[in-house]
Amino acid sequence: MTEEKRQLSNALMLLAEFYKPPTNELYQALRNGTALEELTPFVKMEETYEDAFSSYENMKQSYIHCFLGPSEPFAPPIESLYKQWTDDPTAAVSFARQTGFFYGDPALHVQYLFRQFKLEFPEEYRTMPDHLTLLLEFLSFLLEHGTTDQIHSFISDHFDWLDDFVKELKKADKSLFYVSITQIVNQLVHSPSLGYRSEQLGEERSE
Repeated sequence: MTEEKRQLSNALMLLAEFYKPPTNELYQALRNGTALEELTPFVKMEETYEDAFSSYENMKQSYIHCFLGPSEPFAPPIESLYKQWTDDPTAAVSFARQTGFFYGDPALHVQYLFRQFKLEFPEEYRTMPDHLTLLLEFLSFLLEHGTTDQIHSFISDHFDWLDDFVKELKKADKSLFYVSITQIVNQLVHSPSLGYRSEQLGEERSE
């Protein structure tokens, strides 16, 4: 693993932390300006986040409001919710072509990939295998253990919903902190550092 890949892997793992319940350690790293240092080789940071939250408790409450609810609006960071539930033409359920449902095709595909690499799901994610935390951690894993084609395919298959996620997150995120972090995720996974080429977007649109 090259030094650049190691740094990129660490950057992805760092971003994955923001979609887990906040820790005081992460909050303190934000406050002292060190939390996002590992991103600077790959992403142009437009702002600092030392004052994003007034306290650790405020960060925890913002996380709950943005991602967990229970009051609306909130936007769980789970891929299946933002995509048609299944492309299977034989699916008999009434919501097969609708969005907003858990455990759709993306979740099943991530489960398949984990089995292929003989990976175990963390217990807290067994019912949501396409949670953004796991997607970022698995992409980090592929940098070390996967091929270039596997990396590109995973990005193409599992990071094409982030614009829709951001749109919903903007309704819930009063601080816009998690909106900004998700925009950074989107920028990083579609960056040249991960082999993304600008002409790919044109190819996808022409299909």
